[in-house]
Amino acid sequence: MKTCALCKKNNELKDSHLIPKFVSNWIKSTSATGKLRPAIAPNHRVQDTIKVKLLCNDCECLFSKFETYFADSVFYPVIDSDSYVINYNKSLLKFAVSLSWRILVYHLLNHKTNIKHIKELKEAEKNWREYLLSNVMKNDYEHHMLMLRYIWNAPKISGTDVDINWYYYRTVDGTIIQNNEESIVFVKLPGFAFFSSVIPKNFKHGNNTIINNIGALNAKKQSLSETVRKYLIQRSIEALAPISNISKKQLNKIDVDCYNNLEKVGNSYGFQLFLRRELSNSKETE
Repeated sequence: MKTCALCKKNNELKDSHLIPKFVSNWIKSTSATGKLRPAIAPNHRVQDTIKVKLLCNDCECLFSKFETYFADSVFYPVIDSDSYVINYNKSLLKFAVSLSWRILVYHLLNHKTNIKHIKELKEAEKNWREYLLSNVMKNDYEHHMLMLRYIWNAPKISGTDVDINWYYYRTVDGTIIQNNEESIVFVKLPGFAFFSSVIPKNFKHGNNTIINNIGALNAKKQSLSETVRKYLIQRSIEALAPISNISKKQLNKIDVDCYNNLEKVGNSYGFQLFLRRELSNSKETE
């Protein structure tokens, strides 16, 4: 019996996904091979994203409600179409806070020595935890969501055959962005980026990205500051650069899997990204 990180009750803890399971399921189901490969260790296939002993069963069920809402009302409608507008209710804010809270707790538990503003981060963790267990946001922390859009003519990551769009649509990520003046919890799912600001509590880097209790978001009206755009580019380089180290043995496995599943390859999300890039390149040469 251990203490649940959310409700603080002593109970049996589940293996909690830092990134919701429906995300890894979608990545696998829309891949050419049906396999996951961590960017930091591309020579190893995995079945799932990171799990930690974090929540009791009741809190897992609570989070599951927020995840189901996001998957059914936001993720699939946007990722599976060219939709630019979503209408949402308070469950989107709950989902966003649950994502940032998990990433924040994970980093506080495992990376304390590399984190600045510990006091303020712990205050935010407590505030978000209380909000998730109730409906009261006691402080004015802002939570933002950007609907990522395909970047035409994006340069390839050095040593690889992919560009930032692969990071946008085929990877997950989560960290704390920090400098001496700012601390922002960042979580990226395929097609979506979330920013929860701790210092300052208002997120000054986004336009038309804030999540309220109810409202609408339009991707065509959204934008990020130059600072955060540059961060996303650098983050994509760091995340995807290890792909250049994939071994010949693993490349052969990928080739075999692709050859045995040509129809799946043709329908894969990665192949669609490839086609878009080729279209972009052909327009450049016209």
